[in-house]
Amino acid sequence: MEHDKDLNLASSSSEHESNSGLETQRPASIQRRMTGPTRRSTKGGWTEKEDKLLIAAVKKYNGKSWKKIAACVTGRTDVQCLHRWQKVLNPDLVKGPWSEQEDNQLSELVKINGKKNWSQVAKSLPGRIGKQCRERWYNHLNPDIKKTPWTKEEESTLIKTHKVYGNSWAEIAKFLHGRSENSIKNHWNCSLKKKIDSNASASTSTQSLDSKTDYLDDVHNDLLATPKNTNIHAQNTSISNSLCNNPSNSIEETHDTSSPSLGEILSALKTSARKCKYIPSILRRT
Repeated sequence: MEHDKDLNLASSSSEHESNSGLETQRPASIQRRMTGPTRRSTKGGWTEKEDKLLIAAVKKYNGKSWKKIAACVTGRTDVQCLHRWQKVLNPDLVKGPWSEQEDNQLSELVKINGKKNWSQVAKSLPGRIGKQCRERWYNHLNPDIKKTPWTKEEESTLIKTHKVYGNSWAEIAKFLHGRSENSIKNHWNCSLKKKIDSNASASTSTQSLDSKTDYLDDVHNDLLATPKNTNIHAQNTSISNSLCNNPSNSIEETHDTSSPSLGEILSALKTSARKCKYIPSILRRT
């Protein structure tokens, strides 16, 4: 009997070890899924039908039980329904510009509640939500905001940080003390980006023109370096034939000394190309 008990204990312990081994070998993704949200929607923008269902559900439950409200809108979580209602569908939401009275009240509330608890601040501003209050403060009312023209140092910092963080204005703002996220975004899109694109385009055009004029310089130098008697045999033959056919013609009449040389023609074309920024196709390298 004692032997049977030992066998049962051994088998149970081996089963426990095997089960624990399986648990340790379970993929990390499965473990995270078990501890994470049980329902997450991957849907995009809200449809008109979903908005109507949400409005009806909010009225039914008086805007209190958001899990029950979300159950009425298939594929949407309670958090999504809450945000959609607060930021878009709530008829009490004020979306227009801020009044002077609201600005003054917001400034006083920030002094009392600080710059973190924006939901608490919004409770004292009917029709405004925490996100609106935060953006209004940081982009307009914060006394630390710089409203002076941008310096070259600031623009240089913006260019460097934009290469690293892209359009993450909140991250870039950490390197530009006194410049709000909205100010940084506007300065980049409306001014600095256009300057960079313009300079890049001008640089490309200049490099292209320089390469074409350099090519003309090479052609012109090659022609000047060519020996002048290269085709002298053909020229003498042509002159001899002309004299035989018409002895009255002189050598001076046969050769028009007033005509420009090929080197002079190319030099003139090169000068014109530099002035007009245009290289004739016949002169381009093939």
